[in-house]
Amino acid sequence: MRVPLPALLILVILVLPLPAGARPADEPKAPGEALAAAVKAGDTAQVRAIIASGTPVDAPDWAGWSALNWAALLLETEIATYLLDQGADLEHLAPGGRSSGRPLTLAAKKYRGAAMVRLLLERGAKVDGTDLLGRTGLMRAAEHGWLETVELLLAHGADPNRATPGSKPQTALILARDRGHPVVAQRLIAAGAKEK
Repeated sequence: MRVPLPALLILVILVLPLPAGARPADEPKAPGEALAAAVKAGDTAQVRAIIASGTPVDAPDWAGWSALNWAALLLETEIATYLLDQGADLEHLAPGGRSSGRPLTLAAKKYRGAAMVRLLLERGAKVDGTDLLGRTGLMRAAEHGWLETVELLLAHGADPNRATPGSKPQTALILARDRGHPVVAQRLIAAGAKEK
């Protein structure tokens, strides 16, 4: 008996496994999906409503990022303040290799990120906390040339000689020079950064 082609295709589709990373439509989303979406939209009222409904403040999204990670990256200071008031984890390490980071390292790499960095430091963030590659907030700010953020981190005790692990360690000074930020490099040297 010959099976019609459309029926055969439907049978094949039903039998094949889902591609890696895909999830069935009826599978529940990660508990932090709605919370992350509200942060990305900059919707403080929605963030408050989602947490008030019982979603934990540190509930991760599908990628393992917390709402505070997103708020820090997107420089959503009002939302970050609310999340911190609700007990958000200042040191949650969002996965992602080169995109990984703690709230402080994520904010430090952003243009005009100093206000968020200041908030996180005032709330107790570790000034030399690292991402998955061993980069600190000072390294991230230095590689992008954000002098105000570099100054702020140094004022809070950031180590200008901290280096990433591996056979070719990177420091804030090396990153500033490699990316063409001589003013930042000079400030780091004035703060005690050593030539490697």
